[in-house]
This record gives sequence, structure tokens and C-alpha cells, in this order.
Amino acid sequence: TTNSSHAANLALFKSLPYDPVKDFECVALFGLAPFLIVATPNAPFNNVKELVAYAKANPGKLSYGAGTSTATVSGESFNRIAGIEVLRVPYKSAPPALTDVISGTIHYTFIDVGTGLPHVRGGRLKPIVSTSSQRSPNLPDLPTMREQGIEFDLDAWYALFAPAKTPAAIVNRLNAIVREEYSKPEMQARMRDFNVILKLGSPADLAAFQKAEIAKWARFVKEAGIEPEG
Repeated sequence: TTNSSHAANLALFKSLPYDPVKDFECVALFGLAPFLIVATPNAPFNNVKELVAYAKANPGKLSYGAGTSTATVSGESFNRIAGIEVLRVPYKSAPPALTDVISGTIHYTFIDVGTGLPHVRGGRLKPIVSTSSQRSPNLPDLPTMREQGIEFDLDAWYALFAPAKTPAAIVNRLNAIVREEYSKPEMQARMRDFNVILKLGSPADLAAFQKAEIAKWARFVKEAGIEPEG
């Protein structure tokens, strides 16, 4: 997802071999990739309010897996905002974290809907809450954290960028092509199959969105006490 390379990494690493803003021209935002908390089927909670209540009654007894930057930032921010103490178990990637949730080795993790949905539908994982700004079209009955009274949302997202100094005429033409193609019903249906919530706009819209996302990630990383790497 583009949110890592063009927003989150500025806060997660001390230095980068590129500048996510100065080295690129904003072309178009495609859409959002909703995330959710999924738990082992035998977890002693069925929704986020029960999770928070259990964690407060049993501090330090729950654990969550973090195999991506989004999972790490989401987990530590959730701990802080909800006022709970849940152990973070780091993984090199999302799949092994998901495997350990399914087996019950850890209690829950933060995962994108596309990866988690087959396991939810197969009964191998229990959906707890959406951590995104809106409900997933493929899990319409699963509420967001904000709907449950927790002031938190963090989306992964996809966008198109061009190299810096790409002529404005080319940028605008590419943007027009993206908006035209992704406005077609068949493309909208395909994006839904890929668990992407379309969010189209102008190059200026993407620039404003990226600026807000950079600030959001910086705030969450700092408040969560995560030290930049490298």
C-alpha cells in the first residue's frame, strides 16, 4: 500500500533514500484499504468494548501480533487511547502473525480486510472491529472504532504518483484517465472484490490527503512511543 512509502515511513525511519513529497508529483488517489482487528475464535471477547473491558480487568494477559507498520502503530495507539495494557508480539510479516492468531498462540492482530476476510468467512478468525474511517463494504455489519466510542481510525491507501517535475499536462491527463476508468461500474465492482473503498479526486486532493496522512502517522507514532528505526 502507498501509505507506507508515502506517509508512514517518514515517522517510522530516521532517514529515507527518497523524499515522499519532493521527489514525486501527486496524480490520483485510488482508494482506502480497510483494516480490522481479528481474534482467535476462542478469545474471551466478541467486540471491541468487551476486548477493552477484558484487557482492563486482566492487564498484561492479552497479546496482539504486529507484522506490519500499520499493525504496530494501530496496536500501540489503541493501547494508549483505550487505556489498556496488551503485549505486542513482533513478527517479520503479517502471515505468521495471522497463523498464530488462528492457532490461539496470541489473541488478536490488525490486518487488512482482503487478507482477513477468507479466514473470517471460514470461521478461523473472529472479527472484532474495523479500525478504518468507514465500514468495509464486504463486512457491512462490523462497526468502526469511532462508532464504538473509541476516537481512532487508520487506513491503508493506494495512490498514483509520478516522478518530480512531470509536466502538469501529463499529470492532469493521467488523473483524468484514472477517474474515468475507476468510475466505470465494472471497475468499481472489481475494487470491491479487492476490498478497496474507492476515493477518487484531483491531484490537489491527493496532495492534501497525503499531507494530512503524514501528520497523522507522525502523531500516532510519537504518541505510541515508537522509536524510528535506522
